[in-house]
Amino acid sequence: MSNPPPPKLKSALNDIQKAVTSLENDDSGDKLQEIKVIARQSSLAFQLLLACELASRGVLVAVDVVKADESTATAAASSLLTNIRDIAGRVSIDDVSSGNYPAPMMAYLNAAAGMAAAACASSLDRLTDELEGASFDNPSFLLDRLSTLFLPIGGTSSELWNEATKRCIDVKDARFYSLLRWAADCASFSSDDSKQVSRGIIEKLRRLKREMNSISYSSYFYGAEHFAKDQPQLWKRCLDVALSMNEDDGIFPDHVHGPKLSKSSIEHNAYATTPQTVLPLTNMIRIAQSKGNEKRSNELQLFLTAGCIAAVSDKLERLKRELEGAGSSGSSSDDDGTNTDSSSMKKRPLGQLIQQYFLHRSRSIAEMDQTTLTALLSRADLELTKCQSPENDFLSSNEMDLASYETWLFQNYLQQHLRNLHRESDVWTEVQLRYRAMLNRLPEGDALTLGSSKGRGGLSKKTSGASEGISQSSKKSSKDGISGTKSLSIKSSIGGGGLPASSTKGTSLQEMEMNARANLYWETWKQLKLDFVEWESLFVTSLRDAMVQLSSLSTPPLFDMDESCPWFIQTELVRDCYEALTYQIRHIVDNAATVQKHLAGKKENKSTLKDVSLAWRGVLAFVSP
Repeated sequence: MSNPPPPKLKSALNDIQKAVTSLENDDSGDKLQEIKVIARQSSLAFQLLLACELASRGVLVAVDVVKADESTATAAASSLLTNIRDIAGRVSIDDVSSGNYPAPMMAYLNAAAGMAAAACASSLDRLTDELEGASFDNPSFLLDRLSTLFLPIGGTSSELWNEATKRCIDVKDARFYSLLRWAADCASFSSDDSKQVSRGIIEKLRRLKREMNSISYSSYFYGAEHFAKDQPQLWKRCLDVALSMNEDDGIFPDHVHGPKLSKSSIEHNAYATTPQTVLPLTNMIRIAQSKGNEKRSNELQLFLTAGCIAAVSDKLERLKRELEGAGSSGSSSDDDGTNTDSSSMKKRPLGQLIQQYFLHRSRSIAEMDQTTLTALLSRADLELTKCQSPENDFLSSNEMDLASYETWLFQNYLQQHLRNLHRESDVWTEVQLRYRAMLNRLPEGDALTLGSSKGRGGLSKKTSGASEGISQSSKKSSKDGISGTKSLSIKSSIGGGGLPASSTKGTSLQEMEMNARANLYWETWKQLKLDFVEWESLFVTSLRDAMVQLSSLSTPPLFDMDESCPWFIQTELVRDCYEALTYQIRHIVDNAATVQKHLAGKKENKSTLKDVSLAWRGVLAFVSP
């Protein structure tokens, strides 16, 4: 089968783009009717995505077939499945090595796929909002609607789906296989007899939305990186999708959005918790600088720094999950993500398939995911040095310049947050080294289990044949150290009582962490003593001073506030700054407690008493400037 000529392909892509943009919101006011409309839009968007994937293999599907009404929906699905079955395994026409089509057209092809996937994710988001907390007199209506949400798989189309899936596995076409498996997840919705929409349904819809956003991101990125590198439009769309990944409250249920400093406030939280923003922002800055637009470049630089810091947080979270055993299924030595064996495709989680065959199709995304924690910290440090503070003297101005103040406060927050991350990186890298040392000391064939320090937790062995890794019997340590990616702050694992003296005997994960922190604090103290450096100099006060300055300002105009507490505490950015300061204060207290505990075993004299006094004086100097 020959590929379509460029004019024909362009016409088909135009039709797909028009079909995607025609999927407008339609608020009918009736919940059941609204759900029906949104579900239909989700189905159309997904089938348009399949049409884009077919177009990338040289098969053009008429949009009229995709947009068929409900009475012919099964026939439309059968047509798509037949084409997938027949074309699976064929090399994509936008493969960078082919070069048979103009670069702008290949960029257009990937943009169309990105638009369709983004529209599908958006419909799922709306559907989740409609269903959350809702109840229905006839729950079976909802399950019937969800079971055919993307492809009405039943009767003849069910048989075709099986044939298409088998063909994809046989020829190792993981992209089509991932899309078909993604659609099949919707056919497995289940619920109890309750009229209330189950939590399981909501969580599954959020997962499907997250995975579809990843597909959209990968499409925009691939098109921009390979075919429109110097055009900002695709990079901007890629950035928008990355930021939308952050809005899924299903991943971060504990986050509460607060009011902004002004109507034009930056979405600092989205940038500072989304590592996927790094690559599109890097390219947008490059383009702005090539055009001499320094203002735009400086504006984006702060967001890029935030994204780099988010990447560090994400990498630290992965390290912790590996040590806690939660990430063992995603980092199994049996499957490193490069195995394309058909049995491996069926066994692997869908998220892994999307990562390898969609996201990692772009080399720079794969390289970003493989970047070490040390390299990410260095990159974040470098990007932070490029940020420029507001030039005007807005703090002494009679009229409060909220935009400049917010940028200044955000920059101070990022500086302190990065310092906190450096410290957490040192701690958890040490914990990882201790764990590996334990493994090396075990007799061959034994596995290590790390439990909580509570009860009889701690180091234990498993006989050979048992799964190797780390398990944890207590949830406490999962709350320690660095907080989740959505929260901008890092919570200290130590709460009021200080740290135990340094020890290498700790065998639980929590003990390893506490000992690593104690060692870090004590070595820092000793180095300061050797260098004759004042203890207080260790504690940077820029964020603290910025917060003190803020508390002296009057309430901004048009600020919707709760009069029961100061206005500045209610803003989202300021609350995150307070979290970062709380971590810093706990760190200072833990430093002093560690020094005191180390010196407690020594003979009391003027020198030891002076050292303890200096350590606690540093705490006092920070909290009472």
